[in-house]
Amino acid sequence: MTTAGEHEEDERLLAGYRSIRRVVPPDAPWPGVLTRMPDGEPCVRVDVAHLGEDWAGWGAQPSGHLLGPIEVIRRAGGHDVALPVCTERAADFLARRQALDAPLTAGEVVTVAVSLLRGEAELARAADAVSGEWWLTEAGRPVFATDVAAASAASTAELLDALSGTAEHRLAAVLTDAAASAASARTVLRDLDTLESRLFAVADPLPLVTAMFAPLRARALDTAGARGIEPVDAATRRPGWLGALAGHVDADLAELVSTVTTDIWRRLRSRPGRRRRPWLVATGLAAAIVGVGVLWPGGAGGPATAEGADPTTTVSTPSPQPPSSPQPGPTPSAGPPEHESAETDAAAPEQSAGGEQVRGQSWVAVTDELLAARSGCAADPDCLAEVVEDPARSFSAGVVDLPPVDRSTTLLDDFGGAAVLRVDAIDEGIPPQLVFVVRVAQRTLLRDIHDVAEQSG
Repeated sequence: MTTAGEHEEDERLLAGYRSIRRVVPPDAPWPGVLTRMPDGEPCVRVDVAHLGEDWAGWGAQPSGHLLGPIEVIRRAGGHDVALPVCTERAADFLARRQALDAPLTAGEVVTVAVSLLRGEAELARAADAVSGEWWLTEAGRPVFATDVAAASAASTAELLDALSGTAEHRLAAVLTDAAASAASARTVLRDLDTLESRLFAVADPLPLVTAMFAPLRARALDTAGARGIEPVDAATRRPGWLGALAGHVDADLAELVSTVTTDIWRRLRSRPGRRRRPWLVATGLAAAIVGVGVLWPGGAGGPATAEGADPTTTVSTPSPQPPSSPQPGPTPSAGPPEHESAETDAAAPEQSAGGEQVRGQSWVAVTDELLAARSGCAADPDCLAEVVEDPARSFSAGVVDLPPVDRSTTLLDDFGGAAVLRVDAIDEGIPPQLVFVVRVAQRTLLRDIHDVAEQSG
């Protein structure tokens, strides 16, 4: 149990680290706290006790394909490791794309396959016979989380074999050889360069399109199940915390991706790699994801360009039935544009709580109006219909119910047609809450309210 002294020490040591919410398996490799670091980079803080001294990830390279630490953070009760945010298991991603009748393109297959092979080779050099599980980071980069996998986890060879089942003939032949090679550390080290060259000869790597939130078909995937990937069933799949939050974003995905990829690109430009590794990492920059402290992709999308990547490389968010001819994305600038911090009051909706025009009014002001109006509505459904997207939905009681003078509201992220804000009590003692607001039919409405994880200690 945390003492008052330890709590004060944590406040000092963790100053600048913003805790968002707790995450636990199976929605993350390890239990931890989703956190925004002082530089704005999202991470998951994991107690080092969950990893141990012999964890293979300690020596992982930041731009590689073994999941490793961003930094080690001291706290009163010990130390936390800041890890990249992992949003989805690789096997789940492949199954989800199949469920949407949107199989990976040849370029995406090359990206995944080369990542799997390089990760397997890194692991062979770093440790002996280590188990683990493949995940995708927020940037769409496949990484191998060691020492966390259940017995049913898909191995590297099984994932490569699954990829070959939907690939065209020439690519499938290379993937079959890659799957056989990945079964042994000795052979994957021997064959890595040859297999990479063969894969690159078939197609150039492309970013992974991860933001595909069309309704899932409630049918078993025979091909996925036969190759060791668990079928995705929309009627039975339990939505994790990422899935639950994804539905809150239905704004301009292109603008969102631009902001996220710029932040990641700045970090990656100073991390040189060998061979074609920078290119593979850069392709992940344009993945249709939300690399921020609380939300991941959702809603409709459009073309988005990976800034800093190859000028011809664009990524879109296709529906299960994409248009017959692709729409070209904008040409990227020579360097990433500067973006204002999401902590500031971004210009926001043009509507207030009853639909009146409030041009230029901030998300913070509109949200404060909505919360005050909701409190005044009590349980009147007609009144709530003017401020809440779903008047029948009940929200968690908490700091949002306080009078405006007793709470403060901070914008976390602005998605154009949606925003996430954090509401804190002026006086300590009441936990903060996250508020999700959206633009719907020219009105700004409350969509959801969530409790926020307290600082761990």
